[in-house]
Amino acid sequence: MPFASQSIMENNNQDLGMKGEALAAAHLKKKGFRILESRYRTPFGEIDLIAEQNQVIHFIEVKCRRHNGYGGALAAITPAKCQHLKRAIQWYLIEKPECRKQFLQVTAIGIRIQGEAVDIQEEPILLSREF
Repeated sequence: MPFASQSIMENNNQDLGMKGEALAAAHLKKKGFRILESRYRTPFGEIDLIAEQNQVIHFIEVKCRRHNGYGGALAAITPAKCQHLKRAIQWYLIEKPECRKQFLQVTAIGIRIQGEAVDIQEEPILLSREF
């Protein structure tokens, strides 16, 4: 029986993650961003959202939680996650060389959903090396 409950938890987490990504995309669109890619897959992992605004390409990592336990949504972005994200961005830039000429920004969006209330926070992510 533990496998069934684990599968249900994974589906709930995936549903929450997809809801968070949709909320983040809507939030960015309201701010004038144009969404270029959603759930962009690379051999190094997924980039949740890639958006453009004012000739700047934004790579966005979205974390969504139902509570602030364990430091909240943004605390879930670990150094290991940043390494995967950096490699995924490098892969994207190899596949889309025209984007290398634009300014790049990496941003974390943390979303907390409690009932009908939604709290959205944005924070830049500083990666250790330029692209």
